[in-house]
Amino acid sequence: MRHTDVCKIRWYHVSSRPLIGRFFYEVMIMNLTMPEVETKRLYLRGLEEEDVVDIFEYCSLPETMRYVSGPKHKDIDFTLRLLRAFYLPYKRRNEPQVWCLVDQEKEKVIGHMYFHEVSIDQAQLAYMLHPAYWGKGYMHEALPELLQVGFSQLELRRITAMVAVSNVRSQKLLESFGFRKEGILKEAEKLSDDCYHDMVLYAILKKEWRMLYDKNIRSKI
Repeated sequence: MRHTDVCKIRWYHVSSRPLIGRFFYEVMIMNLTMPEVETKRLYLRGLEEEDVVDIFEYCSLPETMRYVSGPKHKDIDFTLRLLRAFYLPYKRRNEPQVWCLVDQEKEKVIGHMYFHEVSIDQAQLAYMLHPAYWGKGYMHEALPELLQVGFSQLELRRITAMVAVSNVRSQKLLESFGFRKEGILKEAEKLSDDCYHDMVLYAILKKEWRMLYDKNIRSKI
């Protein structure tokens, strides 16, 4: 097994008469390194330590951190420590690499997104975007690419997202890509205001995404 990969194990129950009651498993290799992808206005690539200045710029803003669990970034040293401890050692943590959203025109990182809480065939997504780019369709360019990687490269069966009840903008974004609201978790997350908030659980299955993906492809032909 290469050091950039992690094993995924799927168990199968065999019900044929000679093997009834037996369990077998299949070992697969998950590539954790995110690909480089270009959209109309963005360049998506793996996060690097040199991105710390751009990431600090939007993570130090209260608007960005309003619905995030964790404090606002008070100085660039805090951002650098976070990158080194949480984002950059993705291989050691057995979670996919964090993807940066790079503005092609300004050659600047304006946001990032990633999968966490990864299990055998499901994961939770998270994303952040510089407030100066809100409402301009950048996440509508980036999120389909993340779902494509999740369901195709990582072979996930189910992708979830947790959104604060008051974060209507993010809820509309997820719903526009076929995510379903599964319920509300009372006081499930402590956000940057140091208070516990009710969170909405969203999810989409691979078969649901595939139907929407195929429909969008057909509409472009």
